[in-house]
Amino acid sequence: GPGGFLRQGPVGMPAHCEVSETDWARFQEALLHFDVVGTTHRFNEFWLQLADVVGFQHLEYSASNTAPAGSESKSGRTALSHHTVETLNSSTHFDRRAYALVSQMQESQVEENKGNFAHRLALFANATTTRGNRKFTGGIPPTSLYKWVKAQENPPEDIIQRPTFYTGRAVCRGFGAPTVFLVKKDARPYRCDRGCTFD
Repeated sequence: GPGGFLRQGPVGMPAHCEVSETDWARFQEALLHFDVVGTTHRFNEFWLQLADVVGFQHLEYSASNTAPAGSESKSGRTALSHHTVETLNSSTHFDRRAYALVSQMQESQVEENKGNFAHRLALFANATTTRGNRKFTGGIPPTSLYKWVKAQENPPEDIIQRPTFYTGRAVCRGFGAPTVFLVKKDARPYRCDRGCTFD
């Protein structure tokens, strides 16, 4: 590998990295403090329930972490040896327990949230549409009122937006990306740096 850092054999797990039943108990206790829980496999149900709790205005989204239709699973587990699969199953024991627990909790929350929730969920899914090569679940989101501009463009302090859920001015920085500030979409002469918005 680059720089000669190629692992030649198995590496033992440091004792402090081992997950214990005590850790599991702490995880279970922590979950009790969440109003909404869910898994990615039932994301739409989680998303609508979360919106009911925190008041999101626009729920439409385009998933960016799904494999194209007809492609092989990202995990590639079907190509792994039986021994490797058994090793993965052993090392992810608590992960699978956590998934099962959260799935059960989500099912209970969905059951408690009766009324018109199933109808709303169906409407949300049925509103799914495509634009170009992107699929938008829930429909096409409205045009943003804001844009991100690079900090080096030095937008004046009075035009930098401060959404209500911020304690200070809105600042964003991605991995390896420059710091950006949130301003109104029509603020000129500042150019939009990226597509993420908070509205």
